[in-house]
Amino acid sequence: MKRIGILGGIGPASTLKYYEWLNQGVFEREGDRHTANLVLINLDGDQIQKFREAGDDIGEGRYFAENAFFLERAGAAFILIASNTSHKNAPYIEKAVSIPVLHLAKATAKRVKDSGIPTVGLLGTKLTMEGDAYISHLRDASLDVIVPKAEDRDFISTTIYSDLIHSVVRPDVKERFLRIIDDLKARGAEGIILGCTELTILELDDVGVPLFDTTRIHVEDALDYSLS
Repeated sequence: MKRIGILGGIGPASTLKYYEWLNQGVFEREGDRHTANLVLINLDGDQIQKFREAGDDIGEGRYFAENAFFLERAGAAFILIASNTSHKNAPYIEKAVSIPVLHLAKATAKRVKDSGIPTVGLLGTKLTMEGDAYISHLRDASLDVIVPKAEDRDFISTTIYSDLIHSVVRPDVKERFLRIIDDLKARGAEGIILGCTELTILELDDVGVPLFDTTRIHVEDALDYSLS
């Protein structure tokens, strides 16, 4: 079993899901006396937010790279960034370490591509939905990407940072997300990417099209890599 290195803490709720699902996956694949071989560094969300508010992409990238180096020193065979948005720092990490980054957007793009769905709606933070760092990997897989309308993008991003990051799910918020998904479907989305690791805690049920939970996809790919 290869040791998994996790850069977590950016959203504690989703980092808990990584820990829970990685161990659950090892139980199921290797037997319930086994546990996941992993090392976790909990990054400071406030520090990351300060980098972003200042537009300091280099400072943020170095912060992620320095902590990734500590994971490598701790024996990690590969690295997971437990946040969709923070994958914009992957190039900095890849320059700082000799072990691979298991890229969440690339794993998701492959999963959607393999499903045969050509057009997907993308939910996430504004940086994910409006920037190129994440969407480019989906388009590289020849996927058409539809994002919510501007006011819905504002709502989603605000809700992630005000509620979901603290594991708070209000019924009215869940209903708004379902309406946003319906709008994406009406505009041609044949599947929906939950492109923020916090979105997994919404526990969305049947929305009429396939849901691609990026946290679950990332964990499954990590288990494949670790146990190969």
